[in-house]
Amino acid sequence: MNHTAYSRITRTLATLREIYADMPAPMILVLLEVAQSGEDGLNVTQVMKRLGLSQSSASRHCRMLSKSGPNGRTGLNLCDWSLDPDDPRSRLLSLNDNGRALVARLEQSLTA
Repeated sequence: MNHTAYSRITRTLATLREIYADMPAPMILVLLEVAQSGEDGLNVTQVMKRLGLSQSSASRHCRMLSKSGPNGRTGLNLCDWSLDPDDPRSRLLSLNDNGRALVARLEQSLTA
């Protein structure tokens, strides 16, 4: 790996660690997948299928990215849930202002 690529990856991971020091790789992937979905957002089943996660793992990571995490823990408040207009039984996860700001910082760390 060349030095430039290594530096970019290191800066990106350092930015993520500022938010949550122990952020696991699958949660990072969920965050990036939700960011790619834009305003439409994703439901847990879509996250599960796109990333090859179990239902429980996808659900846990999605909840941790929202305001209230799993098992009564405080979440990271990077995403918000909204009702799916096509299926009122389903909720969609999309970036909130905090999440969009973090993704912008991540993008900057990759181009600096």
